[in-house]
Amino acid sequence: MPRSSLRHDFDLIRWGVAARLKRPLEKLGKAHELRFRYTSRQDVFTRVYKSAAWGSQESGSGTASELRATGNVREWLPDVLSRLGARSLLDAPCGDWNWMQHVDLSGLDDYYGVDIVRPVIEANTAKFGGPHRHFAVADLTRDPLPKADAILCRDALVHVSYQDAAKILASFAATGATWLLLNTYPEVSCNRNQFTGHRWRRLNFRLAPFEFPEPVEMVPDGGDVDPSQLTAWKLQELPPVRLALACRDRMRSGTGRVVCSQPLVAGGQHVGQVLAPDRDRRRGEHAQQQVRRGGVRRRSQRP
Repeated sequence: MPRSSLRHDFDLIRWGVAARLKRPLEKLGKAHELRFRYTSRQDVFTRVYKSAAWGSQESGSGTASELRATGNVREWLPDVLSRLGARSLLDAPCGDWNWMQHVDLSGLDDYYGVDIVRPVIEANTAKFGGPHRHFAVADLTRDPLPKADAILCRDALVHVSYQDAAKILASFAATGATWLLLNTYPEVSCNRNQFTGHRWRRLNFRLAPFEFPEPVEMVPDGGDVDPSQLTAWKLQELPPVRLALACRDRMRSGTGRVVCSQPLVAGGQHVGQVLAPDRDRRRGEHAQQQVRRGGVRRRSQRP
């Protein structure tokens, strides 16, 4: 077996074990603050690219960036940008441009592609750069971003924590862009947090902690690789991410459990937050059992 294949398999096993160990910590907001004290997001995602951890033979950006996963989007994107009146596009992150090179961008005055992985941007600049096609290295959580009419953020927030997602969305809003094109998973009933990195999970941006309004437009995305919906929202009308809800990120089914997909009311409590209907009955039975046990012990102590 080739050494590169062995290394890839080892990385997958190592990341899988690490993921299981990290999951209990992912609910702690402080853990996400400490995550990048001794490393950087750029180092994390550069290692992912170098190890081909996303498992695609066609694109270093992963299977969701393959042509078979982007057919609808490649057709829809030029039309929706025209309908929205967008003359410039910020593609963040742009990845290795495997599928975007096949999109008709002739209707744009300027295209800006940013990514955190420097070798990817260097390759894109050499292959696809031009007078109206710009590429740059940027950490979406902290670096200033180019101003554009619309921002495309596809398959990015699914890889980052709620804390980083909040920073990224704030950076997007700071550009003054009008439109945000973002893929979402309507079938997801409750979102969950995770550490920023190569792992990903499906997110429904209509639910907490995002609670986006109804999108303006949407189109099926992902093909049969990973079906989702690429949606268009008015960026400046989106609410800030409610990080206080990050601890309620797991759906727990069953009688008396909190259903976190329901709307919030005053005080941050969920409408579905209820006490188990048989709680009092169970407590009463338990108390009676204790009394009976105590009575038996007292009777046994009689002469």
